[in-house]
Amino acid sequence: MNDKKIIKYKRTKYIRESERFINKSVNFISKDDITKDEFDLFIQKIYTSFLEVEKVALYSEYFNLLESTIQKIANLTQEKLQIDEIKKVIMYEANQLRKLKRKKSFSRKRFNLDYTNETF
Repeated sequence: MNDKKIIKYKRTKYIRESERFINKSVNFISKDDITKDEFDLFIQKIYTSFLEVEKVALYSEYFNLLESTIQKIANLTQEKLQIDEIKKVIMYEANQLRKLKRKKSFSRKRFNLDYTNETF
């Protein structure tokens, strides 16, 4: 394969693994009866698999927030927070990511209708 294809493959793989990490952590934290120890083990497990993927430089605002969110979630294992506080942090960060991702595709121009000049 030529260099462009290899770079694109590595970039795509890194992006997918990053989003997979976020989705797995959100799905795990959504369970009702988990403990801090279970959370720590799970995050360590998925974080090590995330680290196996070669890191690629990503420049958009969404991808920068994605990387910082992954670091925040990974660092939650060392903090002395209760599981409810961890849930709040992860859900807040995941919602901010989803908002930023959808921000590109959503345009308010479609909905700016001018009703002042219409006759009924």
